[in-house]
Amino acid sequence: MAAALAKADEPGLAARHLARAGAVKEMKELGKQFADRFIDVTPELSAPNYWTVGTAFRLIEQQADLVPDDLVEVISERILIEIAGAEANALPDIRMLAVSRYNGAVGALAGLAHRLTPERADKALAHFERQPPLNDEQYRFHDENEAVAVARIALAQPELAERACSHLVNLLARSQSAGKQVAQEAVDRFIDVTRPLLAELAAEGNHWARETLAFHDTESVSPEQAEAALARLTTPLVHELGVFTEGTGAVGDSLLVRGLAGDLLDPAVSELLRRADDVHVGAADRGDYLIAAANLAPQLSAADRGEHFGAALRIASSPQSSLHDELERGFAHRLGGMRVVRNDMDSRDRALFLAACLAGDDGQRTAVRGLAYELLVNGGGESGYWVTRALQQLGDAMREDVGYLLTQGWALRSFAAILWARHGTPVQAGMRLATDSDVRVRRALAEALGGAEPDEVRRSVRDRLAQDPNYSVRSVLA
Repeated sequence: MAAALAKADEPGLAARHLARAGAVKEMKELGKQFADRFIDVTPELSAPNYWTVGTAFRLIEQQADLVPDDLVEVISERILIEIAGAEANALPDIRMLAVSRYNGAVGALAGLAHRLTPERADKALAHFERQPPLNDEQYRFHDENEAVAVARIALAQPELAERACSHLVNLLARSQSAGKQVAQEAVDRFIDVTRPLLAELAAEGNHWARETLAFHDTESVSPEQAEAALARLTTPLVHELGVFTEGTGAVGDSLLVRGLAGDLLDPAVSELLRRADDVHVGAADRGDYLIAAANLAPQLSAADRGEHFGAALRIASSPQSSLHDELERGFAHRLGGMRVVRNDMDSRDRALFLAACLAGDDGQRTAVRGLAYELLVNGGGESGYWVTRALQQLGDAMREDVGYLLTQGWALRSFAAILWARHGTPVQAGMRLATDSDVRVRRALAEALGGAEPDEVRRSVRDRLAQDPNYSVRSVLA
């Protein structure tokens, strides 16, 4: 019935049926289907059973960016009632299930945390602070949403930033699933607050804390740590017949050695390039090695960057086939007895990003640009994210390509939005970007327009974005 109602353009009635059925997956799909229209399920938050409430909260979580300003207070008050009831064990619930009312409430809180009043933000933060401590081998079902909620409180409420960041650092040090972009952004934004906590955790051996400190201050890495990381990056891999390993620490190690001289890092980049073209290494690990090399590229001399550019470009164009990936492709058939599904089976896009970081003249940048478009045609990356990162290294040389970028994936369209906001050409592209179906593109345009000259061409686009249904677009524009 819900599916029929959704097709009949009755999402509100569809949501009511799905909430009563406890159909969390279908409820989230409904939210994606109506990505630019808010579906009001607030009446379902007073339902007598936990699964209806929990499922309704999941739709709010999915559509948090669309919640009208006048409903934020209503929903946030309901969230606080839910978490207070959970603390007092006053509400029936089963937290291990997807329909959990508490987990749903925390998910909705994560979506709305940056829009809370200071008083409600304080109450939400206090709830998380009152949770009993866990050790490194334990986790909570809501770790990820808790991290997002606390991070957004820190970023939106400066008076609560110190408390929020103290809680956030300990959460991120314990839970790998909590390491979302907004959480890392909060730690980085308030590094003066988080640095002592990170230093304490790093001294206890926490890898995330040590790498975060190294990102901000290379001098925080001891000579012994840097030497050990460099040894790991320069020691050739050893393979055993019939055995494939997976997972690297290369990106973290690259942060630990960034403070070393370029001539010491050059052998590390050479070794990382060898690993990225090793037939025994899968695409996911190859990608890690290439990103690690890109982290070291700025420290190299111009001569060394030029020497490595050719190798990076060749790997981006025609890498050696991976035995690891060929083995897994043998289990890709949909009717197979065992099926392995992996999204990351192509590392050419990260090799292109490395080549862009190494490029030192117009000829090399032209080669990167040409190969980028070739990869887009031949499927070099699912979203074009790393291809976009590579093209961003080319700067304003891309301004004439806005029209082509508009026909690509969301990442490249977002890049087109940044270029258009900077240059204003072609004129007709502005309104197309302002009405893009993906909110990430409209948000990139709004953020870029925040620092642009408000001429007549840009003013009409700004006016359109000011009426955007998504709060995140309107807020960054302002």
